[in-house]
Amino acid sequence: MQDSASMAANLPEQTATEDTMPTSSPPASTAEKPKSKSALPAPISTTDVAQPKPSSGNWVINLASASNSKSAEQEVARLGKLDIKAEVSQAESKGKTWYRIQVPGYGSYDEAINARPAIEEKLGISGTWVGQRK
Repeated sequence: MQDSASMAANLPEQTATEDTMPTSSPPASTAEKPKSKSALPAPISTTDVAQPKPSSGNWVINLASASNSKSAEQEVARLGKLDIKAEVSQAESKGKTWYRIQVPGYGSYDEAINARPAIEEKLGISGTWVGQRK
């Protein structure tokens, strides 16, 4: 008499087919196919995200600070050529006057935070920060 292990060794090996696979999982051949590019969502336009409607809020994205107003104004002019509507705001820090280059007009903190990556990518910079006008 054979034990169950030796009997199993003599049986032909069975493979799962689509009929025997659970219905909750797709067949392996389907699951392994890469998605086509046409199935992916369209990319978000950086111009839509980066630039809010004028005067839509008092939150700003601070791009940089300059120690003199002339440098700050030159940077605002340069950004204007890139279709980024920036402005200069004066601030005091540790007894010194700074001229912050800002993209204004965000209606909420979240709106400004969500716009930062697109602006940073467009300008090739990092380290911007969100602030609120007083």
